[in-house]
Amino acid sequence: MKKLFPLLALAFGVMVLASCERCKTCSITNTDGTTTEEEFCSSGPAFNEGLDRYEDNGWSCK
Repeated sequence: MKKLFPLLALAFGVMVLASCERCKTCSITNTDGTTTEEEFCSSGPAFNEGLDRYEDNGWSCK
């Protein structure tokens, strides 16, 4: 039982951190010189995938 507790605690910690929503503000300069900004929020692997899509399309995210 003592060996099981740290494993369960680690699994719980990973689940909590993976489910936290993270946000980034992404911007792009349009052809007319104006800047468009969007806030992108997601969690887990979807956050990284969405962020990659923004950056692959020329957006700068902070």
